[in-house]
Amino acid sequence: MIEALLEDAKLVNADIKISHDELIAKLQRDKAVFEEVTEPHFVHWDCWDGNIFVENGKITGIIDWERVLWADPLMEVGFRTYAPNSGFQKGYGITALNERQQRRALWYDIYLMLTMIIECDYRKYETMDQYNWTSDTIVKQFGKLNQVS
Repeated sequence: MIEALLEDAKLVNADIKISHDELIAKLQRDKAVFEEVTEPHFVHWDCWDGNIFVENGKITGIIDWERVLWADPLMEVGFRTYAPNSGFQKGYGITALNERQQRRALWYDIYLMLTMIIECDYRKYETMDQYNWTSDTIVKQFGKLNQVS
């Protein structure tokens, strides 16, 4: 799937600041970390405060479903490696990610950032802020792959 996103990024002339070959080579190196994901779960993939309506202490609605998929729960927003949410993780019964989970979460962040870079093209944001933040975040998270065993 990352290869398809890289091709889409080329189509919109997105500069992801990382060599495609290097990205694919590291993904090939890390493919074993995905093998422990054997049962997909329903993942909203954008489940944050702004997409959840609460009234009188009860959830009354959830919006923004375009990214929903059956996947590893570590793809969910509360596991993002650049902004983890301990309360969210506790709800999943996880207090800390092990090394393999951390690597998967980093890859999921990279996948999300690639998606968001491509979205910048068709969403036509008024500034380059989203694009620049996303591009910088990919580089940071990709660099962390070298720090996690």
